[in-house]
Amino acid sequence: MSMNVVDQAMQLTNAPLPAIYEESCRVLAECLAIDECVDWADKAAALASYARQSDDKTLENYAMRIRSRAIRRAGELLKEFDAPGKRTDLEPIDGGDKRLTQKQAGDDAGMSDRQRTTAVQVANVPAAEFEAAVESENPPTVTGLAETGKQSRPQKDAPPGFAQATQFIGTIDQLAQFCAANPPAVIANALLAHERASTQESVAAVVIWLGDFNLEFELGGNDARPADR
Repeated sequence: MSMNVVDQAMQLTNAPLPAIYEESCRVLAECLAIDECVDWADKAAALASYARQSDDKTLENYAMRIRSRAIRRAGELLKEFDAPGKRTDLEPIDGGDKRLTQKQAGDDAGMSDRQRTTAVQVANVPAAEFEAAVESENPPTVTGLAETGKQSRPQKDAPPGFAQATQFIGTIDQLAQFCAANPPAVIANALLAHERASTQESVAAVVIWLGDFNLEFELGGNDARPADR
């Protein structure tokens, strides 16, 4: 039986957190409480530091990535319930009378219907596409990831290679972002001697593959492909 609203709130409030997560929150709270710059005699240096902090999204991006991964993992766990093709009302679990439904599992974890739906939608985003988005310079919001997940559900009329094409989209976007941020000369000159031959072979293979891809792309690709990914 699912818990009532009070029990759900208590379980959510008392759920254990990873030790490193709690330590990070403590350090951030200390950073918030202590303003080192306020006592600096050099006001110009203090101003420059404040300006840099205001423009630095490093901590914000880390927090967004942690939250996005937590929501995705919650969605992955939720998807283990109500698996397609299974009669959840006939499968006992842990000695209980019935196997938990996805909604019941979410309720018992203290999640609202909206949180549960969002988590599952984020979990629907293909792994490579999710990682490329979350690790980008400007990570998307959870709402943005959920919207992507709505469009990433398997299509009944999907052509062969649909899943791989979705993975390719995330991979090529991530590569494009990397290339835009790193001049070729910098990367080429940073390779060690024993890395050069294998890297050159990989690059040559990719160049050939992309050439074939562009040819197929210009020819129109698969006209039967679904409109939404």
